[in-house]
Amino acid sequence: MGRSVPETVCIDGIESTGPGGSPEERVYEIELITPMYGGGVVAGVVDEEMPVRATSIRGHLRFWWRLLYGLKLSLNDMRKEEAAIFGSTQSASKVALRVRLPDTRLSLKAMASISEEGGKKKIVFETGKNKLQYAIFPFQGKIGKKGEPDVAPSLALVNAGFKLLLSFSPKLPDAQREQVLNSLHGWINFGGLGARARRGCGALYSKDCAMESTENISSLLTGAPGIETVLMGNVKDDAESAWCEMVGLIKQFRQGAGIGRNEGQSKEKTKTPGRSRWPEPDTIRGKVEAHLERHAPTMQVEGFPRARFGMPIIFHFKDSDFGGKSKPGMDPIDTCLQPESSSRMASPVLLSPVKLKNGKVVPMIIFLKTGPLCSLLLERSDTKDTYPISSDQIINPKFSTYNNSPMKGRSNNGDALEAFRAYLKERDYRR
Repeated sequence: MGRSVPETVCIDGIESTGPGGSPEERVYEIELITPMYGGGVVAGVVDEEMPVRATSIRGHLRFWWRLLYGLKLSLNDMRKEEAAIFGSTQSASKVALRVRLPDTRLSLKAMASISEEGGKKKIVFETGKNKLQYAIFPFQGKIGKKGEPDVAPSLALVNAGFKLLLSFSPKLPDAQREQVLNSLHGWINFGGLGARARRGCGALYSKDCAMESTENISSLLTGAPGIETVLMGNVKDDAESAWCEMVGLIKQFRQGAGIGRNEGQSKEKTKTPGRSRWPEPDTIRGKVEAHLERHAPTMQVEGFPRARFGMPIIFHFKDSDFGGKSKPGMDPIDTCLQPESSSRMASPVLLSPVKLKNGKVVPMIIFLKTGPLCSLLLERSDTKDTYPISSDQIINPKFSTYNNSPMKGRSNNGDALEAFRAYLKERDYRR
């Protein structure tokens, strides 16, 4: 589906564009290579009038500037330097951005659908795309329970392009211009637009910024103060293949049979998932004091190591739908894990399908540098009671010692991110 969109220009203010200044304007033709969700004023919804906004792009440039340059400075100096380039509430930006959309119909598509078979509804993806469920689960739709209506899958923007026009104030020094241009290259090649960009949604390509080879990737990112490491897989023919592979790997590590959980049991046409090999489910069962008889806690350690992948994390037990309250003899009602001081922590793991100039695509996973996680809270959805989670329940050598631990042999420290990097190397991902 789609609608006709007139050429749209979004203007981001710049210092000294009046008399005495006519900044040079650079034009970049950019296209989406994976579906984009959200990006507008309503979370998760594509704005059909203005699907791409200059203000959003400026935020991405700030983010990549911090990763490539800003984080080597003290916090105070970084803020001053960033304001000198991109502006603040007290000073105008020295970088101007305009977005120009083509006068064509937007292409909006649902990546999933709700089907019914044998009287049972289920969410289905196109053949070969089931792995994407992990990346786009907030937008896959929801089957209503107990008379509630179904929530239709969200629409994503696909096969779209736009022009980005960038200009500098004459007052911006050459060194800072180069930093902005490198930040732009970082965002276009490794970042994205809209929601779930860190999971590969809304990935971009521009022939004006594309890399010639993987060596160019290393030259831009090596030594960046905000980046821990970069791992790249084997080159693919298209962005979707690269994206699906990366999503499949992180899904397999976190909750896949044989790694993140035990093998399930087959029952007629379905297969019941096996128990998780991570400590979180049994830790929650113990804290809430509720579990199915067949799911008595057996884990030898307590903790929440997957908090390292980002929060909030909603823990949902399959057999807990009983009126919104936890009961003895049943698995716990939903719980939410989040930082004590805020409601979320962005994932430090970026899935980036990087399209080269020759059209091939490199699956690339970027690990950002992170500080230590101190204190977290686990909140029950029924009583709103909270349980404090200490730092030794996030990273702990004990997590790598118990039988069938996903971290065993991959991280002696019991660090889930370190273990995931080791798992990727087992799957031929290299620097």
